Amino acid sequence: MGRKSRTKGHGFERQVRNILQDAWDMQLERTPMSGGWGKMKTGGDILGNDDFPFYIECRKQETWRLDQLFTVKGVLWEWWEEVKEKSKLEERTPLLIFSRNHAPIYVMSYTEMIPFHGDLNDIPCFTRDDAIVLLLEHFVKECSP
Repeated sequence: MGRKSRTKGHGFERQVRNILQDAWDMQLERTPMSGGWGKMKTGGDILGNDDFPFYIECRKQETWRLDQLFTVKGVLWEWWEEVKEKSKLEERTPLLIFSRNHAPIYVMSYTEMIPFHGDLNDIPCFTRDDAIVLLLEHFVKECSP
């Protein structure tokens, strides 16, 4: 991974951390050496205290397209499978947070594990099998305490 890619990824992780930290009103941190440290039992790209229920992996890459949600293959589903497996070790709810240049930030998680305050039918989202994809701004509005 080149220096520009690392910088882009780290900046995205900080941006997501700041949004979630404000919404959950708790201190969150990027995992030190994010990708490298993540091979240990660390909690993903963003760490919170024991009350923070999520295992978070962030991806800011140009390799995905939204139409991949309608296929059985594609990098989005590969990332989702990876996040689900890692989150099991932590016993936390998986969150795949992803974006690309000039695009909104999306969240993918298990449909039944997200604590929605309102009616899911009122939120623009995509569901398939056990997964839901929605904008980070809607996730924060509906799911933060």
